[in-house]
Amino acid sequence: SLKILGISEGDDIKLIRCLPPMTYRAVVDGKQTSLTEGMAAKVWGECDSVTCQLATCGKGRPFAVKNILGGPRAAKSISAAGITPGATVTIETVEPARSIRMTPGARIIIMTKEGLRLHLRPDQAETMLVTEV
Repeated sequence: SLKILGISEGDDIKLIRCLPPMTYRAVVDGKQTSLTEGMAAKVWGECDSVTCQLATCGKGRPFAVKNILGGPRAAKSISAAGITPGATVTIETVEPARSIRMTPGARIIIMTKEGLRLHLRPDQAETMLVTEV
């Protein structure tokens, strides 16, 4: 998925800005849906004749879906929102995501001061040691 964005393993990446988690409310082929920022970032297509991620398209502009980036789990959740190659998506609003409480079996989210968020399954989180530097 990173290759389509022009990023290769080992590339240096500079954080430009840190934004809070966002929720995208959109219309997909005439039907209302809601997406997380992570989902919107995995939808690849065309907006105003420019190839880009849905997350960068902007409000009120039609976005033609060409591809879903990520693995089968990501594709399944994005498809469940009605977003598949060939669909047209229009973002209506972008707003800060609501905080939710963790439930048993839910993802564990680790966020760095710089804004990087890691969403881990509990078994993945158990293998990590997090320290303050």
